[in-house]
Amino acid sequence: RHPMKILQLSGTTCIDSLRTRRAPVSFGVCLALAGLAVVLAAPRSVRAQAVDPNKIPAPRDVTFTTKDRINLAGTYLGSNLGREAPVIVFLHREGGNRLVWTKGIAPALQQEGYAVITVDLRGHGQSKVDAGANDGRRRRNDKLVPLDYKHMVEFDLEAVKSFIYEEHQAERLNMNKTGLVGAEMGAAVAVWYAMLDWQKPPHPDGIGPNRTPRGQDIRAIALLTPENVPGLHYPQPLIVPRKPKWEIHRLVAVGDQDKKGLREAERIYELFTKLGKNPDRSYMQIYPGELKGADLLTPKELNVSAHLSKFFEKSLKSLPANWRDRKSKIAAD
Repeated sequence: RHPMKILQLSGTTCIDSLRTRRAPVSFGVCLALAGLAVVLAAPRSVRAQAVDPNKIPAPRDVTFTTKDRINLAGTYLGSNLGREAPVIVFLHREGGNRLVWTKGIAPALQQEGYAVITVDLRGHGQSKVDAGANDGRRRRNDKLVPLDYKHMVEFDLEAVKSFIYEEHQAERLNMNKTGLVGAEMGAAVAVWYAMLDWQKPPHPDGIGPNRTPRGQDIRAIALLTPENVPGLHYPQPLIVPRKPKWEIHRLVAVGDQDKKGLREAERIYELFTKLGKNPDRSYMQIYPGELKGADLLTPKELNVSAHLSKFFEKSLKSLPANWRDRKSKIAAD
């Protein structure tokens, strides 16, 4: 048996060992945590850029209308970096709402130059609709059914993406630097939407790289205590972000005392890295305690907000993805 050692990182712990049958945490997971240590130790070049707080737009409420005619409530925190600004979309847990993000991490990232969007997914917060009003189905006690989760991916986030497109075309952000943060249920929605986005073919308006992209804009996903939800299981969509040619950064965060959540987080991380062989773009952060999802952001001593900031600095702000016109060259005016 090989000796084990505890790796400490800004309030996180991980068992670092060679892969053995008795190792409680896989070697790959520990490599990921060690890799994140390098990221967190990198110089904060972004904060060296002066941000004039007088030019930061005030948060405003927005409405995203889906193809199935549901109006979703959202909050938009615009950036002062114009078309250089990355954009981050926050997705809450089941039973939650967008307000969990709007008083902490969202304005903090806006101060760093990001455009930030929070949204109440269908059946949540201010986006609740009458049971069966739009699809003819009746529910008991407003309980979500598997089709609701699929519609969060296919309709809800597509409506958010349409809003991002309009902001991009107005040169107020760069949609090719889009990140998703998903907590618990929202993590599954984020992963499935990343797959949907990357599978969109470009417009047929050119040859090769001259074609205008429809998707391939999700460049980073951060999953806070990811969990499976009906209709959105993980193996299928994880094939997409782990492919080497699609440079998607992945971060999985979980509490070490949440045994069920830890097992699921380890499984998802292994699925991310099984074939992709991109350890420099895959990270797993294990925090002490039983907190889950967005609650991980609450204790200041865990530094989760700072870790997310570092992750997005590396995965979004540092990307060499220049702004480009995303309207199809053959689209009607």
